[in-house]
Amino acid sequence: MSTVELSGVSHAYGRTQALSDVSLSVEPEEVVAVTGPSGCGKSTLLLLTAGVLRAQSGRVVVAGTELSGADDAARARFRRRQIGLVLQFGQLVEDLSVRDNVALPLLLEGHRPAEARAAADGWLDRVGLPVDPGTMPADLSGGQAQLAAGARALVTGPRLLLADEPTASLDPAAGRVLLDLLVGTTVQAGGSVVLVSHDNAVAARADREVRLRRGAIAHQVALS
Repeated sequence: MSTVELSGVSHAYGRTQALSDVSLSVEPEEVVAVTGPSGCGKSTLLLLTAGVLRAQSGRVVVAGTELSGADDAARARFRRRQIGLVLQFGQLVEDLSVRDNVALPLLLEGHRPAEARAAADGWLDRVGLPVDPGTMPADLSGGQAQLAAGARALVTGPRLLLADEPTASLDPAAGRVLLDLLVGTTVQAGGSVVLVSHDNAVAARADREVRLRRGAIAHQVALS
């Protein structure tokens, strides 16, 4: 069974058509890079796959669960349990400590706070961002916020890892470390990865490149 199955998915913002009749599957342990010019629909595709947005037409099925027909609460619950999501600029909760931002998916699922925070500390160390318990998102640089978002995406051991420009604010060395963790950890556990990026070095980590143009798939090519 495919980890991701998009069938005839379309989505618009007012009169602006972001995606038009897109069909795409992602297999277990596959890494897919979604590329294309700005405004071609890459981020919209990622947000629909994550269930942050609900497709206006078509079907979005992730790990056997149809998200396109689910309400907001059901999609959020599924995302918390099955999907690791890294958005541009980190998107951390400003009034929570960095540690609790990373632990948040576990805390919301009822894990004991001490265990959730210990797991968060472990992932913050692995991405190269050990922090004091009281460190707040406002104390971080843009690159550090991306590292924290990467740790948060990995803390649950997701079935699907979705990342939008995950290394954009990082220097090359830190970017390689984070990308190695996002891709390597997820695939080794049998999961799938979708990377949205303008960076050729990021796209080169994929098994397949899917290029979008004007909201539609222009071509797909195997990279390995």
